[in-house]
Amino acid sequence: MNKENSPRDIRGIDFPWDATLETKLKFVVNYAALAPSTHNTQPWLFRITDRSVEIFADRSRALAVVDPDDRALTISCGAATGNLCAALDAVGLDHSLQVFPNIAEPDLVARITLKPERDQDSDWLIKLDAIHKRKTVRAGFRHKPLPVDYLIESAADVSTEHAVMCFNCDPECEFEVLAAVQQADSIWSADKHFMRENASWMHPLRKRSRDGVPARSTKLPSSKELWSAPMQFLGSGERRTLT
Repeated sequence: MNKENSPRDIRGIDFPWDATLETKLKFVVNYAALAPSTHNTQPWLFRITDRSVEIFADRSRALAVVDPDDRALTISCGAATGNLCAALDAVGLDHSLQVFPNIAEPDLVARITLKPERDQDSDWLIKLDAIHKRKTVRAGFRHKPLPVDYLIESAADVSTEHAVMCFNCDPECEFEVLAAVQQADSIWSADKHFMRENASWMHPLRKRSRDGVPARSTKLPSSKELWSAPMQFLGSGERRTLT
């Protein structure tokens, strides 16, 4: 993909309202390609037919070491499908979604079939721009509780997608999760195959590429450094740190 047709250059205001359906779909697929993926591998392919878009898993971009069962790869393709559905909704392209529609094609993750067009949402441009502005944050988060109203609203939004959002409010449980992540980091860091796979997707020259992660993005505190500050008081009254 050259500089002239990078999805990052797409702008909602340029949506081709008077073009053919195929041209509209090609435009909207750019928003699917802006979805997050593990190591920014972008393990997806798209096929546009007369009235549908098919999303395929591109297993040539799989991470054999860190994701041997392609679980993260499938989730990444799901994120691209979600972006695509959101963009289609915004511009008034009604559709139906089938997940793994053909058992004979295991790489076919989803098929989106178009219905008769309707009027675009009144805030269509805001929605498209929101997809474009999404970023992956690799640094630590502020130690600040999220507003309860925000959590309730987020859980309600998730439920419309037939999913469930779970909140962990138990400090002891939080500590156990962080400790497990830190232990996993230590194990992976000692695995030469893992380190080589990481290096293939994270290095200075990646800043010239459309995928992968530039090396500057990896110069962040390790999990041990991020979580070495004392944890909040646990239920037992004991103050603990990750070591």
